[in-house]
Amino acid sequence: IVRVPGPAVKSEGCTPRALDASSYNKAMDEVRKELYLDDGTAKKFVAAVSLGNVLLYGPPGTGKTSLAISFAKALTGCDPMVKVANALWFRRDVIGGETLEGGTVKWMPGFIIEAYNRAAEALERLGNRDFLVFLLIDELNRADVDKAFGDFFAMFSSPHPEDWHVPESLINEIDSYGERADDEAKEFVNNYRDLKDEPLKHIRIIATMNVVDVRNLFMVGEALSRRFTVVEIPCPGEAKEGTKDVEFLLNRLNERALIRDLPDFGKRVTDLIKCLRPKVEKESKGKLCVSPAAVRSALELLANSYELGLVGQDTDTAIETFKDYLRSSMGLLISGEEELKDAMSKCLERSKGTEVLKSGGQQ
Repeated sequence: IVRVPGPAVKSEGCTPRALDASSYNKAMDEVRKELYLDDGTAKKFVAAVSLGNVLLYGPPGTGKTSLAISFAKALTGCDPMVKVANALWFRRDVIGGETLEGGTVKWMPGFIIEAYNRAAEALERLGNRDFLVFLLIDELNRADVDKAFGDFFAMFSSPHPEDWHVPESLINEIDSYGERADDEAKEFVNNYRDLKDEPLKHIRIIATMNVVDVRNLFMVGEALSRRFTVVEIPCPGEAKEGTKDVEFLLNRLNERALIRDLPDFGKRVTDLIKCLRPKVEKESKGKLCVSPAAVRSALELLANSYELGLVGQDTDTAIETFKDYLRSSMGLLISGEEELKDAMSKCLERSKGTEVLKSGGQQ
């Protein structure tokens, strides 16, 4: 395996904020100004991340990655480390290991060691004050867990920081390479000799997993899931939060011409999504979600198109265009297109029927 030298991954000079009991709720309040999240899920996430590592799972587009990144930055004032999992990950990517570089066999660190060193640096600056360093592993089940996470199990034996420790065998392994160990790896060994397991306890790992991928990618077994507190980010549905996310997104567009000129558009699009979500779930047998991200993209595309004069200046035309934008925002290239089209047709027919009844009642 040849590693091509590149720029250092770790952040330069960003020291995370010291935290107190109110920091977590304040950070979540900041996140919820820009990202819709229902009360129950927000409370579960805050409680979980304050205690240890978290696995966020749910359909694509429900805001898992955005939540993890936004919350980490709001809480600490620093960008989190972000790693997107893939099938080529080995132990050396996660923890570290032997790598050929420039014709020499070296011991190169993985991102867990990089996170440890970042936490050790913050510990030296902040002392024993409470702080966190965040690592996001996006789309966790794209990695082969057995191949990549074996030593991760030994280091993180549960979701709780008091159980975490660095195996002495890892320190001895790096020491055995002497000068052939990478500078970051040497820094890790020196930090460990001074600080032992303490930096590890200031790390928070947030992993994400799309439930749609579960059937197609690597299995995330019980051994890995037990290292995280699992929090579901569900698809909004009639029986859950309904269309509160749509109302949230429409409120953000209040100053746009689309909303000002077409006062009935908001109710029409909210009614469409309210009808569409349960029908899409039923037609696709639970495989599809009309996600908040898809709705947001469709609304923003429509608002821009309206202001550029690319959309007719009436609500019916706007709804038809929104429907097309929603289909494209959901990214259904292979499967799900027919189910979505059928559900949309039924919902639009229902909407027209309701309008006719209202008109007849007035007459």
